[in-house]
Amino acid sequence: MTRVSLYKTRRPTKGNPKRQVWQLRWIGSDGKRYCETIGDLSKMTKRDALSIRRDLQSRIDCGVISADKPKRMTLPEFLRREREAVTAVVKRTTISELETAAKHATAALGADFPMRRFDVRSVDRSKSHLA
Repeated sequence: MTRVSLYKTRRPTKGNPKRQVWQLRWIGSDGKRYCETIGDLSKMTKRDALSIRRDLQSRIDCGVISADKPKRMTLPEFLRREREAVTAVVKRTTISELETAAKHATAALGADFPMRRFDVRSVDRSKSHLA
């Protein structure tokens, strides 16, 4: 069983050299260490961070998601994860609008579009596809 742990970590930026963030860390089934930053310490309480940790822990334990992160995040995978993240907090009509937008973006950029290449030109290409 994978154990997800919560940590406070310093992540300095140019504007804020003392910035601290909440991080979740765990070891995947492949033996590699994984880390995910979930928010700023100044904007998120420990209670909220623990809630996110428990949610991730339960989703991994129940087999809803894998403990291993995909090596290459594609647009459809990103959109699927985004939909899972907001399903509990938004209305059903909003989710259907997000799915429609996801279909348009996938049609414009392609199903194998890597998220690391997503930039302003990708947004422009998506908008021109809709027009």
